[in-house]
Amino acid sequence: MQRRPCGYLVIRATLVYLVLESTGIAVDQWFGDAADPASPVASVAVAPVLGALPLLGLIPVYCLFRSLQDRAPGHGSRRSQPGG
Repeated sequence: MQRRPCGYLVIRATLVYLVLESTGIAVDQWFGDAADPASPVASVAVAPVLGALPLLGLIPVYCLFRSLQDRAPGHGSRRSQPGG
């Protein structure tokens, strides 16, 4: 979004949503297989793979939030005020 504030808002929300959604899918597969092991749509075998996706998704989330913190106004080296 060409480094506009609304772009940062959208990408932060999207990345966090994808982490939460992939966590929910992994948990859903795990509980679905536990509830009905004969079900063809729920498999505990894919739960670890789907559980790794949120962990991988946290890497860009961390990097984005870290870069935004570094660009925040007033962030960085502060000089002490004279007489203070």
